[in-house]
Amino acid sequence: MENNIDTLKAAVDLLGNYVYWQDDRGNYLGCNKAFQTLLKQVNISDITKVNPIDIPWIHTHNTLEAQDSVCVEETLLIKNEKVHLQCIKTTFLYGNNLIGKLTSAVDITTHKNKNIFFDNLASTLPVYLFWKDRNSVFLGANDKLASRAGLNKGTELAGKTDEALTSIKRAKEIQENDKIIMRTQESKTFEEIGTLSDGSEKYILSYKSPVIDEHKDSIGILGVSFDITERKQLEQQLIEEKQRAECANKAKSEFLACMSHDLRTPLNGILGISQLLLMSEDTTDEQEQLIRDLLKSGIYLKQIMEDILMLAKLEADKLDFQEAKFSLHKVAKEAISKTSFHAHANNVELIFDYNKELPVYFMGDENRVSQILMNLLSNAVKFTAGGCVLLAFEVINEDDETITMQMTVEDTGIGIPDDKINTVFEKFTQVESSYQSRYEGTGLGLSIVRNLAKSMDGIVGLHSQLGKGATFWCHIPLRKCSQTNLIHQWQHLNPDIQIVIVDDKKGNDLFLKRFDPHKVENLASDNSTALSLRENSIVFVNENQQAIIKKLPKKPNQAIVLYGTQNCYSIAELKKLNCDNYFNSKEDDKILLHILENTTQSLTDKAQRICVNKEKVNILMIEDDKTNQMIQSLFLQKAGFSCEIATNAKRAISLCQTRQYNIVLMDLGLPDMTGLELVTHIRDYIHGPIIALTAHTADEDKKNCLDAGMDDFLSKPLTYDALRQMLFKFIN
Repeated sequence: MENNIDTLKAAVDLLGNYVYWQDDRGNYLGCNKAFQTLLKQVNISDITKVNPIDIPWIHTHNTLEAQDSVCVEETLLIKNEKVHLQCIKTTFLYGNNLIGKLTSAVDITTHKNKNIFFDNLASTLPVYLFWKDRNSVFLGANDKLASRAGLNKGTELAGKTDEALTSIKRAKEIQENDKIIMRTQESKTFEEIGTLSDGSEKYILSYKSPVIDEHKDSIGILGVSFDITERKQLEQQLIEEKQRAECANKAKSEFLACMSHDLRTPLNGILGISQLLLMSEDTTDEQEQLIRDLLKSGIYLKQIMEDILMLAKLEADKLDFQEAKFSLHKVAKEAISKTSFHAHANNVELIFDYNKELPVYFMGDENRVSQILMNLLSNAVKFTAGGCVLLAFEVINEDDETITMQMTVEDTGIGIPDDKINTVFEKFTQVESSYQSRYEGTGLGLSIVRNLAKSMDGIVGLHSQLGKGATFWCHIPLRKCSQTNLIHQWQHLNPDIQIVIVDDKKGNDLFLKRFDPHKVENLASDNSTALSLRENSIVFVNENQQAIIKKLPKKPNQAIVLYGTQNCYSIAELKKLNCDNYFNSKEDDKILLHILENTTQSLTDKAQRICVNKEKVNILMIEDDKTNQMIQSLFLQKAGFSCEIATNAKRAISLCQTRQYNIVLMDLGLPDMTGLELVTHIRDYIHGPIIALTAHTADEDKKNCLDAGMDDFLSKPLTYDALRQMLFKFIN
């Protein structure tokens, strides 16, 4: 028997587990070497001689009453460190009486410490951490999430559903998201709402991932949630602030639009009546001078208004930019042309330098580039008397997509002191207060230039010497455009102008190839009849076939350009031959392009001098303001036309249905219908142009007019020349 017991003890000693046994009172009867070694660390050499209370248990379980084996966790304190044991306790019975118990334990300290670490980590994380089964029942969570349900520990949430945290309605929404995760087996992010017991709502951002078993079935989800209530509240505040800002901007824009309209309407009367009085033949010299001063003051007031409105739009970021293909050379030439009257009055020579090697076509906003040039040129001419102003262009940078052009305006005017150079681009600023009495202006022009350039990612600058003039420059990046087939591009941009070539030689094939074959016509020199029928055309005549020119009737809508390589013609010689220009066919396409642009302008000038049977031109004016009716009627009368007036949309519709009109001049603000609405009612009856004539002058207004079906747009205050040019544009 003793041998069997010794054999059993030896076997127990070989076990890696801690094993000890006790009597029914809890006294230790023995242990294996592993447990004895563990106890020696607290100076216990013989467990059988120790009072049970001297064993440093921190946490133990009384299992003496148990009838079956149990598995529990117990903790010993060894050298001030906790040793966690996983214990299986088995009771010994004699009959029905308990006589002792046997404990087998495994050290789980490392595992336990890891769990404690992760439990502590989960508890300290500033997020909600949870895991659920496939039925959206919590298996566990961190303490932060449990606190939302009024619980102390995350383990207390196990077995509960989202209804412990929020309302039934919100819980169902959350559980539907859980189903999506398990069905798709993909991680997803949801914004969820939780309703608290006090009725307040929490916005939760939840990132959920599926838990998948070895059979690739979804058995639950693991989730991390963040309280984003403050962020959502801030977002809502930002939305409300944005809406208020937009309302303020809208109110500002509406105010600017109304102010523009309300200022232009009386200005239209002042400038219109001034122009009509100036056309009168029975005024004295003194009266004429007074009228000129009145007209000059009105124009100055109009410029101030437009500058202020332009600057306001730029600062409110309300100016629309439209990118399209345009010819920078043409825009520059037009700016020179528009400034020439003022330059002539100041005895200023305008010089234009656009090297033929420079690109011609670009992608950009033609109107904004034109405004920059006009402001720079006007500023230079204003401060230059009896000198010259140079407009020059240069490429300063180029990459695969853009070309940065330097536009320079150099004058020989009064110059700017060094201490004032940094202020001239500020709004309402002029060089010196004394200058304000000598030179008209608000000091807005250069500020507008800077803002326009900035809006196109450009910059402006200047250098000057007092008494010797100033040089203003502007760098504008423009998107590249193909510089090949320049003539084809010009024809595409000017589809209404027909190109005709008169040449009997076979060698003219090279010249023909410069043009789009679908938009050019080649006629023989003996076909003068066909040539005389060509309208709105530029006719290139070989210098060897000049005889045909004498056979052609003079037509204001037809320009004639001699071309060849043999001669060089002066302006007087060309005028004597009844030709508008000359082109040396040895020159490249850029020179030909400049010839085309100049000749197109010549066609426009001729059109304004056209003699037509004006009695056959039936014009309908739709205008409700009596002053405007009078001014526009008298303008038409001075130009040799008559018109019929409709004061509202109802009358206009009735007239269009019963009479035929060649041209309609239409105000947008009518008492019974807007002009934009009226177009749809009369368009079928009017086969000629419908021209908007209004004090609403924003780019958006013009676009709306064209989109509604109108053909062109004239802004108020109206000038006699602008109305006349518009009429002849369409009469031709």
